[in-house]
Amino acid sequence: MKYCRHNGYIIVKIFVSVLILAGCTDSATRRAEPVLIQVGNHFITAKEFRQAFEIAKIAYPQSALGNHDILNEAMLRLLNQLRDELVILKRAEELNLTVTDSEFEAAIRDIKSDYPDDTFNQVLLEHAIPYSVWESRLGTRLLKEKVVSEDLEDRIDVTPDDITAFFNEQEKISESDINRPAEADPETVIRKIRRKKALDAYKSWITELRNKYPIYVNNALWEKIKQS
Repeated sequence: MKYCRHNGYIIVKIFVSVLILAGCTDSATRRAEPVLIQVGNHFITAKEFRQAFEIAKIAYPQSALGNHDILNEAMLRLLNQLRDELVILKRAEELNLTVTDSEFEAAIRDIKSDYPDDTFNQVLLEHAIPYSVWESRLGTRLLKEKVVSEDLEDRIDVTPDDITAFFNEQEKISESDINRPAEADPETVIRKIRRKKALDAYKSWITELRNKYPIYVNNALWEKIKQS
């Protein structure tokens, strides 16, 4: 089904990006598995990494996954992504940030609104992702967004020069696309500028956090995973 497969990539992306959810699974049970990455009290096991990678592979053509170099590159990309998410979870803990029930429920409604009838559950089923697992792990994605918003985006200043540059760019866009009106709402303009500047600053921000918190990676275990 084309519709489901297209939206399946969206679900896969969300699922992988929220693989870790502190407190969702019993830590003692998880500790019985070899730990691959750890930042503070937050960790991911080798088993969880393998599960995440099986899902991440859906976004790659089968022909590409047959290439050893591409496969290793994809695994390393996921390792780095999960490492950074553990770092952000540690930062959330330091800032005392949490996701409220109302925020969580609103996010679920928003995601489901993009899927007619029961197609959301059908896509999960197509990719063998239990709804309960997807739902429980959505919390980490929301928490990550909250940390980025409060710790990075909200602290960015928007100057008059930024606003002038924004409107100059909007004029160029409007000239090339007459069907697209220029943005005029001041709050929306400032929010868009701040978001863009936050994206530009994200790399240095996450690098600072990586340097701030000790990150443990079981290299011997990582080599075994790559060879399996």
